[in-house]
Amino acid sequence: MEWAKVKTSWSAVQSKVHTKWDKLPESELKSIGGQRDALVKSLEKHYKMDHSKAEKSADEFVKTLS
Repeated sequence: MEWAKVKTSWSAVQSKVHTKWDKLPESELKSIGGQRDALVKSLEKHYKMDHSKAEKSADEFVKTLS
């Protein structure tokens, strides 16, 4: 899946994101809204990832979505 499609399908994708990264609060998931940069920032904050690792994790996850 491409990030543009993630953004438009966020309500369906959101639960998969929460399953993968359960430390992300529901309220924050809603505010992410399928935006790559917002998800990356949340991963950095809640999982103590550096920026490049958070980007890679987010991008790899999106590739698994169909």
